[in-house]
Amino acid sequence: MSPKEQPNKKAADMLQKDALYQKEQTTFNYLQRYIKNADQHKPQKFLRFCTGPSVLCTEQIKVTFNAETGFGRRPVAHTCGAIIDVPYIYSSSPEFRAEFDSILANNFLLMDII
Repeated sequence: MSPKEQPNKKAADMLQKDALYQKEQTTFNYLQRYIKNADQHKPQKFLRFCTGPSVLCTEQIKVTFNAETGFGRRPVAHTCGAIIDVPYIYSSSPEFRAEFDSILANNFLLMDII
């Protein structure tokens, strides 16, 4: 396993789900594939998005699903419980990847002290 693949695989293996309907399973597969194939910095950004810190600080990240559409369709992280709520309304892996790339590219992690 290459050094790039190791953090990606660890982050992807942390994802936990309950029994799923077919659309939810498909979206879960998109999420796992997204993390496993991510570049060097995305696993850290993903961990930061889901848990708060960008290092492994929990044994699992629980994945839940919703049916949000339109402007409301977006993954929502609950960092206190290491839970990510993901819409299952994606028609393809590239569509999922594009939206998740957009979220992780934003500066949502900036915190200013006043």
